[in-house]
Amino acid sequence: MSLKQVAIIAVTATLISGGAAIGTYFLAPPAKTKPKGIREALIEKGVKFLNVDTNSNEHDEIWESLILLFLAPNKDRLTKITAPTIKNRLNKDANLVAIKEACTNLLNEKEVDDTRIKMAEDWCALEVNLLASPLRT
Repeated sequence: MSLKQVAIIAVTATLISGGAAIGTYFLAPPAKTKPKGIREALIEKGVKFLNVDTNSNEHDEIWESLILLFLAPNKDRLTKITAPTIKNRLNKDANLVAIKEACTNLLNEKEVDDTRIKMAEDWCALEVNLLASPLRT
């Protein structure tokens, strides 16, 4: 084989493999970007959230039911949201603020894992949570 034939074969092979690589790059579906946090991960799933504004009374009936569930004894299997100031039923206003702030903090977390996602769905989502209630429409 002459040097000219070897060069032509090498150039042809390079062009074919380069073309295949470029074609694959443009035709392959883009990789999914990882959600930037809990809120974004749930938004991607189509989850809608309870109103966490502490100055709003929207969804307060649902929040109050969640607080009662939070305070209920014998809920060993229940993964509770982190809200250490919710201690008794008498502090209704303080409990509402505490659970809303706990959801705000959870939804703003950047570390996404199945446990946190489930907790946010249970405690902060308008439709998907611990309550099986007609209030959730």
